[in-house]
Formats: sequence, structure tokens, C-alpha cells
Amino acid sequence: MRTTSLTLLPLMSIHLKNVSPIQVPVLFILNGKQQGIYWELSDYLYFRLQCGSISATKARSIARTVQRLINIFDICSVNEIADDFLLSRLLAIYCLVRISGTLTMDAEEWMALKWQPVSEATARIEFTEIINFFDYCEQELGHTNFRAASTKMKKTSFINNAYKARSAADFLFHLNTQREHWDKIFEKKTIKLPSLLRPLPKPDLSRTERAISSADLEEIINREPNPVFKSLFILYGYGGLRRSEPLHFWQIDIRPSSDWAEISEFPSSMPLVLRCHPSHSRFLGSFGDKSKTRIEHLASRYQLTPRNRLPNNTYYYAGWKGTRPLHMLGFAPVFFVAPQKMLMQFNAAVNEIKEHLQTYRTSAFHPYFFCNISRRNHKAFGKPTTISNVERAWVRAVQRVGLTAHQENRNIHALRHHFVANATKLGLSPRTIQHMLGHTKLESQLRYGSLIASVSQQLSSLDLESK
Repeated sequence: MRTTSLTLLPLMSIHLKNVSPIQVPVLFILNGKQQGIYWELSDYLYFRLQCGSISATKARSIARTVQRLINIFDICSVNEIADDFLLSRLLAIYCLVRISGTLTMDAEEWMALKWQPVSEATARIEFTEIINFFDYCEQELGHTNFRAASTKMKKTSFINNAYKARSAADFLFHLNTQREHWDKIFEKKTIKLPSLLRPLPKPDLSRTERAISSADLEEIINREPNPVFKSLFILYGYGGLRRSEPLHFWQIDIRPSSDWAEISEFPSSMPLVLRCHPSHSRFLGSFGDKSKTRIEHLASRYQLTPRNRLPNNTYYYAGWKGTRPLHMLGFAPVFFVAPQKMLMQFNAAVNEIKEHLQTYRTSAFHPYFFCNISRRNHKAFGKPTTISNVERAWVRAVQRVGLTAHQENRNIHALRHHFVANATKLGLSPRTIQHMLGHTKLESQLRYGSLIASVSQQLSSLDLESK
């Protein structure tokens, strides 16, 4: 078995000359007298550290996990456990060995690892780390390599086999050919199938039954006089946002359409609204600046806390339900499925809000875009709007057109169903709708440019006026 060792080294990208080196855990592999660096791992960790998606502590944890995986790979390769050695089988063995430990195993090479048993929760976390690493290698490098630079192990077999057997209750479904052998070693321990091997839940394509009617929504929006609530209703019904998501938007998140070229290979004339993570996003107005996170900027500039981190019983609290970014700076654009007349109303409302913000210089006190612009409550004037304000405005808007709120799907959450129902009618695939809603994973984030371009291009080819 090869000897492996970890050390911290300062690394920097050849493409980012002005960025300081980053201390990255580097894995050295000693094979006889030849020592080499596992560059795939270094490349992956540098990328994650550079874009701020992991901490230095997390990077070391990932490096140690991959180091252990290579130890398992070497033992399995020497013992020729399987002729057709799939990464899926390697992962199954890894998780089982981590949970069982190696101190009680008979084979000398296993006992030499001296691994204590870990909890199933720990094994699942490490499993997730390995999956994310595999995905990065496949997308950015085209292979996953455990032997030498010249050897390429395709990840395709792992994905195909894992998904074929995703309904199995036992995580060791890949070890059926060696079932008796492994049952004897591990005393028939089983691990439930990790959720990562299950397909992402498809959007409920029957949401039409739970969606507000297009006619009702259009009339409500057309007759809404307040530009803040008008633009919010459009974002909910034609952008698919959750109720609290736009309450986190900063002024810098509402961009000119020309900025589509900055984040995508496919420019667009649609409004550009960035759905940024309220704490971890590093977008502070410049697509090239990654110096601070939003939580750091709020603390240093305004002495504020992100709204999702406030106690949930406080006035300005707004939740954040795990929307995944599609860009390395920690944001995803809002993809509108809307006719041109709605986009024109949205742009007009946004411009009116911008004029108000500039007149009253609200950015001196907070960065948020959706503020109270009514002077009826002078104490709240100019301050960020709240969920309760939006809910009351919605009831007023429904009543204004002679309807009753919370009947026949006339509620704010039904606007999100309206978005999904419209996207489905247009023929967009379930996977595309997932990306538009923010239901995506890390591997998608690592290909942010092509994903954003793909969805934008699909939308541009649709006839939104006739739907």
C-alpha cells in the first residue's frame, strides 16, 4: 500500500494574477521511491477555498477523507476484490469500513489503518464530501484518478450503477457478488441508502390545481398601486420565488439586463435580479471582487445581522430555505417566465423604487431594496419591508379586485405554484424547472456559466406571449 501524507502549501491560480496565494491541504502519495502530488484534490480544494464555499477547517476534513479513500482503494486493488472495480463499490466499502472501524479486522493491511469506528452521520458527511469531489473531477477534469496521472477512472459507472439501484434499502447493493465475503467480515452490518443516491425530487407537475389563476393574478398585479408590492407579486408569480426570498435582496442585486453577459455565455434582455445567499454570498456589487461575504459586510458597514440569522420572533426576520447558488459568488439569477407586459410592469416598478431609494438615501442605513415607501407609518418609512407587510398587502390587493383572499388558491404560496405550472405548460424539463427554482446541488454550482446560459437560452426560445 502506498504511503500518503498531508501538508499545507500556498497555492495560487495561474489565471488570477492579483489574488494572493491560498493555504491549501496538499496530498502527497509515495509509491516506492516516487513521490507525487494528488493534483486533482489540490485543484478542487483551491477552487472551493478561493470562491469561499468552504472554510480552511472543512478543506482539511475533505483532504483527510480523500486520503482515507485512497487507502481503501489501495487495499482493495491489491486484494483484487473485483475485476470490474467501480467507484460505487469503493464508496460502499469506504462507508462500511468507517462505521465498523478496522481495529477488530483480521487482515493486517486493514488493522494497520487503526481507524476507530465513527457514527453513521459522520460516514454520511464524508460520503457527501467524496461525491462532491467526484463531480468536480468529472466536470472540470474529465476523470477521477486514484492510480497515476496516466490512469483515468470514469465516474460514469458510479452514477449509472448508483441510480439503477437507488430503490435498494441496503447501501451495499454494489457488493452483491461478494455478499458472503463482506457479511462475514462486517457481521452483516447494513447502511441505509444515502439520500444523495436518490434522484432530486421532481417538481410537482400537478401544481396547476394549487396555482392561482393567471387571470386573477394579472388583475391583482395590474391594479396594485404600490411599486414595492407590485414587483414582489411579479417575482412570486412569474419568477417562482419563495415568500421571504426577495426580502433579502440588496439594491445591488437589481441589475441592468446588460449584466447577463457577466454571468452567462448567453446574454438576455430580461430583467436581471440576483438571488444571493443572505450570509455567505460574496457578491457585493462587482463580479470580480470576492473579498468579503455579506455577513461580514453587513457587520462592518451597517452593524447589522443578515435577516435569516435574526431570532425568528423579531420584526425584521426573514427565512431562507436553502436555495442553492448557480454562481461561484453565491447567487442564482431569477428566471422569469412572464409575458412582455409583465416584464414591463416589473421594470417600471423597480425604477420607481430606485428613484425613491436614491431620494431618501436609504443605503446609508441598510442595503435592502424592498423598503417601506408609504408615509402612513413614519417609524417604518424607509426601512426594509417585512413578511407581515407583504401578507397584509396581498390581502388588500385581492380585495381591491373584488375577490376573497385565501380562497381558490388566492394566497402568496400559490404564486410559486403558478410559476411552476406555467413553466411546465411551456415544455421546460423538470430538471430545468429545478434549476430555476433553486433546487440544485454543488456540482451544478461548479458549472455556473453553462447552467445559467442553458436555462436562459431555453427561455429565449419559448413563446411566452401565447401561454
